[in-house]
Amino acid sequence: MPAVRKDVEATLVDRPDVDGATVIDYGAPGPVLALVRPDGFCSGPELRDACAEVLEAAASRITVVLATELPDLADGFPDPESLLAESVYVYRYEPATTETEERVVALWNRILDRNRTGVTDDFLDLGGDSVSAVRVVAEIRNEFGVDVDLMRFFNNPSVRHVAALVDAGRDRGTTG
Repeated sequence: MPAVRKDVEATLVDRPDVDGATVIDYGAPGPVLALVRPDGFCSGPELRDACAEVLEAAASRITVVLATELPDLADGFPDPESLLAESVYVYRYEPATTETEERVVALWNRILDRNRTGVTDDFLDLGGDSVSAVRVVAEIRNEFGVDVDLMRFFNNPSVRHVAALVDAGRDRGTTG
């Protein structure tokens, strides 16, 4: 696995929006943590997706953490659970688990021109804006026959939340 760690690290440090990166591979089936010190604005999902392309089949193991300080690995690997609990900006790919989530992911991928969207990804972090949000809401109405309120969409703009709004609307047999 050292080659994976080096490949992911090289992918990150070659980016103009990254000032430094440390990648820790805890070994399969454990996580691969990519700690990234940004140079200006970094899109967490974009960084995660770039790492996932390197990891291919093990893409679901990658977690990107935006950090102000990178750990000194000479002191040993930090505990991944405490590291994630202390971090504000954590990006992990979580695949769809329901048919509604799968359909909403496909819709977002099409509208936002993406290849991989997780159910916890934030619409705005993925490059969405008010215009694309209106398109998503209109497509949801067309595909599911459910009206999703735009303000409710923006209050928690994740696939999981939007899929729950769709399922709730279908269960009630009403729009809203």
